Amino acid sequence: MIKIIAIDIDGTLLEYGETSIQPAVLNAIHYAKNKGTTIILASGRHFESVARLLKVLQIDGYAITINGSVLYDVKNRHIVYTEYLEEAIVDYLLSECRELKLAHVLMSETKAYTDISFRDDRVVAVLENEGTVNFYSDHAPPVASAKINKLSIMSNDLDLLSTIRDNVNQRFPEATHGDLAMKDTLEIYSKQASKASALEYLSRILDIESSEIAAIGDSENDIKMIQMAGCGIVMANASVKVKKYAGYTTKSVAEAGVAHAIMNIIPAYEKSRLPLSGKRTKNGDPLYS
Repeated sequence: MIKIIAIDIDGTLLEYGETSIQPAVLNAIHYAKNKGTTIILASGRHFESVARLLKVLQIDGYAITINGSVLYDVKNRHIVYTEYLEEAIVDYLLSECRELKLAHVLMSETKAYTDISFRDDRVVAVLENEGTVNFYSDHAPPVASAKINKLSIMSNDLDLLSTIRDNVNQRFPEATHGDLAMKDTLEIYSKQASKASALEYLSRILDIESSEIAAIGDSENDIKMIQMAGCGIVMANASVKVKKYAGYTTKSVAEAGVAHAIMNIIPAYEKSRLPLSGKRTKNGDPLYS
């Protein structure tokens, strides 16, 4: 039986830029919760940005935020664990962003920060609409470099983003990794941080096996989580690269793919995993209990 369903937000639970959960998705999640399944939101967002959705979904257990850099105990308002980027990495990336005039967002556990000059960037605008980004204007973010969990860099030049990712990985090979979370956003975070590692940590707390976990996502930063889950599900709107790591493909986010996964794919997975009852039908085929 699936005991945990981990769900990415942007591109999975919600279309990019949307704020309302589709009724079919909302109903499916409530159905799963009523069966006793634990729902976990696993997002690249920081906690403040996820909090509204947790309230809508009536989730008071745990949330995985900033790509697994933070595991948050919702009910007790407590950070279970956190992984920071090394200070030298943050300073290097900030220098690169300023020199290349690239929009960027710093995330620190529960808050996001960016230079006000990037206010019109698409990603920044979404955060501003949610009221979850803090602007500064003196090129000095009001948070220490040593307390940054993730740095997101936005550009329409995908080759440039790939070059930045390669450069930072070469300079700090043991300390960082980066993913293209959206078509125009590079996310850099600690090498020890991932949605998968946070989910594994939580599964140990709750004494749940990976075969009892389902994970649904659409982006590169969901790949490890999809791989570690017994029931790994990818959205139809995901890239070919992401799809090859999943055992199952659901409908697109526009088609309420999360609802289809919960109501159709996960029950089929559970049925395939059920132990034999020892009973047989009239024609001798085994029954599942």
